Amino acid sequence: MNPSPPQPRLPPCVISEEEATYFWSKNPTGPLKTIARSNSATRPWVPGTEHSLNTIGRHPSLASFFADDGSESQPPGGGGGGFREIVKVLDRFGVEWTNLDPLRVVENPSSSGSEDGTAAVAEGRAGDGLSEKVQWRAILVGIKPGTLTREKGAEVVKECKEVMERCGVYDVECLIHEIRLWGSGAT
Repeated sequence: MNPSPPQPRLPPCVISEEEATYFWSKNPTGPLKTIARSNSATRPWVPGTEHSLNTIGRHPSLASFFADDGSESQPPGGGGGGFREIVKVLDRFGVEWTNLDPLRVVENPSSSGSEDGTAAVAEGRAGDGLSEKVQWRAILVGIKPGTLTREKGAEVVKECKEVMERCGVYDVECLIHEIRLWGSGAT
């Protein structure tokens, strides 16, 4: 069952240089730098919070969102390759993106001191080590380092979040981060 549409929300704010640099600081294999988050106004970053990534789990709305039926139009309520609409937003802003990944961002509440869990996603299963942690879903947009400002990134995640909501995906955020690609074609 898909969550109902949210109440009007605050637009994302431009994240601080400190958050950009240290959002993934406890995750040595994580991205180089965070550029923007669609939930930055409603879920402020707390210095020292440990972040990691995990699989998103079963999410029918996202499965439909990422499905590509080959049509250029998408029906109201999702389906038909909504991810292509995200790609159009990224291209319109000139974002040099490398990947789009639906993942779960896991925050260790013991390191952040957050007790309210207001944005918690209770998907952990007993014994999986995740149910004690604060979690939220996101489409992570990987970009080439140094190609997007935090200011422009805030505009991009706002539009990407609007696309997801138009497609009926209300409980997934958008996070843009720099990543380093490895391999023969990486630059």
